[in-house]
Amino acid sequence: MPEEHLKSDEDVDKILRIAVKLPGGTGTADLRSRLQAAADEMGITPEQLEEAEKRYAEEKEHQDALETYVQEQRSGFLANLFPYLIAVALFFFLDFRKDGTLSWFWWPTLGWGVGVFFHALSVFNRKSQSFQKEFARWKRRRDRRRRRESDDDDDEFGINARLSGVHIAVGNKIITPKFEVSDLRKSDRKRKDDDDDDD
Repeated sequence: MPEEHLKSDEDVDKILRIAVKLPGGTGTADLRSRLQAAADEMGITPEQLEEAEKRYAEEKEHQDALETYVQEQRSGFLANLFPYLIAVALFFFLDFRKDGTLSWFWWPTLGWGVGVFFHALSVFNRKSQSFQKEFARWKRRRDRRRRRESDDDDDEFGINARLSGVHIAVGNKIITPKFEVSDLRKSDRKRKDDDDDDD
C-alpha cells in the first residue's frame, strides 16, 4: 500500500474518520473496539485514550451548550426584531398619513433601532467578552437547574430539604435565612420575657 499520501497527523485523522464511517458494524461495542485498535496501532496508551475521550466529551458538551444558548439568544432577538419592524411600519403609516411627509417617524425608529442593533451584536458576536460572560452565566444557571431537578428526581416524595451553608433548598426553591446570632439572642430574650409575663 503506498504511503506517500500520509504526510501528517491530519492525514491519519481524516483516514480514520473515513474508516469509522465504512460499513461493517455500527454497535457501540464495535466502535469502542475499533477505537481501541486504532489507538493501539498508533501507540496511544489506554490512559491517553481515556483522557482524550474525556476532553472530547467536555468539548462536545460545551459545543452543544453553546449551540443551545445561541438558539435561545436568536429566539430572543427575533422576539425583539419582529415587534420593532411592525412598529416601524405603523410609525411610518401614521406619520406619512398625516400630511404626506415623515416628520417624527425617524426618532422612535432610530431610538428603538439602536437597542435592536446592540441586541444583535450581543447575539451574533460570539467572540465578544460580553457574549462569553453571558454564556458562562447561562451555563451556570442551567447546571444549577439540572442539579436541582436531579435532586428532586432522587427524592421519593418530591420534597428535598437540606441545609447547605446558609441556604435551604426546598423542592425547586432556595430559601436564604436572614438572621444573625444576635437576632437569635434577641428572640431568646423576648421569649424569656414572654414566659415571665405568663407567670
